[in-house]
Amino acid sequence: MSLLEQVLSASGGADRWRNLRGFTVHMTMSSLLVEQKNQESSLKEVVIEADIREHSVRIMGFDATNDRLFCDQRKVGIENEDGEAIRVESRSFDDWRRRASNGSWDVLDLAQFCGYSVWALVAMPYLLERAASIREEDPPPVNGGSRPLRLMQVEFSEEYSIYPLQQKLFFDAEGRLVRLDYDALELGGRPVSQFVSAYQDFSGYLVPTLRRLRPVGSESETTVPTTPPLLDIEIFDLSCRSG
Repeated sequence: MSLLEQVLSASGGADRWRNLRGFTVHMTMSSLLVEQKNQESSLKEVVIEADIREHSVRIMGFDATNDRLFCDQRKVGIENEDGEAIRVESRSFDDWRRRASNGSWDVLDLAQFCGYSVWALVAMPYLLERAASIREEDPPPVNGGSRPLRLMQVEFSEEYSIYPLQQKLFFDAEGRLVRLDYDALELGGRPVSQFVSAYQDFSGYLVPTLRRLRPVGSESETTVPTTPPLLDIEIFDLSCRSG
């Protein structure tokens, strides 16, 4: 069995993920990064609706109003609870590349960051079968030379509106993702590690519910961290749509 086959099996099965058409997730993205980039809006206790066919997301709960952020391949904006656009701007992935490292974000930057990131947080098994390239490699030796994890180098196409596009995914012996490494655009290209844990079964879809983002090399994963993570992500509930 290939690593990709093992990953799909450990996540609920290839057929289940191939039939995914969308999802609604109740989650939080908090901590230093979001607070420093945008002090007026928040991604705490947000509800995100994602549509795979349209590669679009809608984010609810980012402030005290009933307005929603939306993001797709070509545009980003704000709409009211009736779906009427309040503000719309044409913004591509290239626009995100140019703006991500800015010291502060406007609310539409926040929408792009959240909108692009949520695909990797929830639908990674679906996306892996559609990746532009996948290469399995031996991970670097750890713990006295042992290699307990399996490494997958992945590159995604911009058409899926996923961030980050290039990732190093580390899986345990059962095929579950435990860590991913990438160069964070929002931190000026600084390499970071996202530590993944607390898998839960949501009607057959097995998804990790906790993630902690830390700079690579700042603190070893074999020690107890003494500083707060740059980003703290938790999924509280998930409902997937298939068809």
